Amino acid sequence: DVRKKQAFHMSFELAERIKSNRWLSTQERNALFLAGISLGENDNESWLASLMLEAPNAETLNQTGLYQTLLDGAAITSGVELQSQFDSPLFVNATISGYSKQVPKPVSNGLSVTRTWYNTKGELINSKQASVGELYIVHLELTADERTPDALLVDMLPAGFELENQNLDHAIKLDDFRIDNRSYSELIEYTDIKHQEYRDDRFMAAVDLNNYRPAHLFYLMRAVTPGSYQVPPSLLEDMYRPARHGIGETQPMIEVVNFVPSN
Repeated sequence: DVRKKQAFHMSFELAERIKSNRWLSTQERNALFLAGISLGENDNESWLASLMLEAPNAETLNQTGLYQTLLDGAAITSGVELQSQFDSPLFVNATISGYSKQVPKPVSNGLSVTRTWYNTKGELINSKQASVGELYIVHLELTADERTPDALLVDMLPAGFELENQNLDHAIKLDDFRIDNRSYSELIEYTDIKHQEYRDDRFMAAVDLNNYRPAHLFYLMRAVTPGSYQVPPSLLEDMYRPARHGIGETQPMIEVVNFVPSN
């Protein structure tokens, strides 16, 4: 019917707009998901197409409604061809997922984040090697070019490290240490922390940022498992305007050893 054709054509316009904006909020992603479900409802018409993964072999698709298939890297590299044998248009969507071999470049789109590590003496360090059991104080400095009441900080830990969860009674507390002769309470005095989480693989915080003073976050991290590990960059974004985000600088690797030899 007319409404279905209008929705079909609007979906192409929406797809084009999404291509230019990959930073979507949770609410926007949910709206897209619901739109996709609506487009697929009452679509019981049979269609015919030919799917070619390795020429000249082709698989005939005689389907009703949605068809999905999972392709591995080899199939994608060799090429995929779909030939429609259907009178009406067929909507085809391909999603490719993978992990980059390159460290993400630093980004500052309205927000920025800087990470530094300290030892338990409060001394700034830039180490590429840590010993098992060694404890670090991680400092995150957050800045914004305008008021950002819903800033989300996500700091992924390198594999081989674990957080010292400050919510546990037996945990070593940040207040036990000093940096530049200042206590933890003094360092975060002007930071409006709305929420903090200590997960297995990351530290997360929701912060109300202003544009006239940096915000400061701290957490404790311990080396636990020997090996060589990637060091993920810190990510800071506006939860409702994620195009405003910052990606911090990071060193590519850190090695955890059973002991660090003295010089």
